[in-house]
Amino acid sequence: SRVVCRSDTFDMDLKLDVNVDIYPLEVGEKFTMALASTLATNGAADTGTYNPNELKNESTLMDIYEYVMHGKVFKFNESDSSGGMRVEVYVSFGGLLMLLSGDPKKLEQLQLDSSIYLLIRKAEAARHAQHERRAPTATAAAAGAGAGGQAPALPAGARELLRACRPRGATT
Repeated sequence: SRVVCRSDTFDMDLKLDVNVDIYPLEVGEKFTMALASTLATNGAADTGTYNPNELKNESTLMDIYEYVMHGKVFKFNESDSSGGMRVEVYVSFGGLLMLLSGDPKKLEQLQLDSSIYLLIRKAEAARHAQHERRAPTATAAAAGAGAGGQAPALPAGARELLRACRPRGATT
């Protein structure tokens, strides 16, 4: 299904294809979305291949999000509307597509032909993870994440772009 959203906190609009068979999103249900160049919580560069055996004993961003896709930025458009300059970023996740439009400053880290991860969690999971990130235990901070059930902080290359985004509509 394709969901159409507007962020409650940023001037961002999103059209996103989601596999609702494995991750159902209802109209009006809030979620948080982040984009990252790596799944490593320490920001280490991605190798370009996914090997679950390499990640067995490491905490990753997948531990704090519920739905993750890997894709490639394939198109940029800039437009100057009455509301100011906007950028449209198009990403393909193996056939599932995303169009994210908004303030160029919020999207400046995205590059044409770059690989990115899209990470989503529903609002309840987002509040839980955010609370844990604000008050990490000493063990979690020293280990870089995951210890004691604490959620890791986002690495330098990752950005939560849509907080409290609420789908306004969906198509199948």
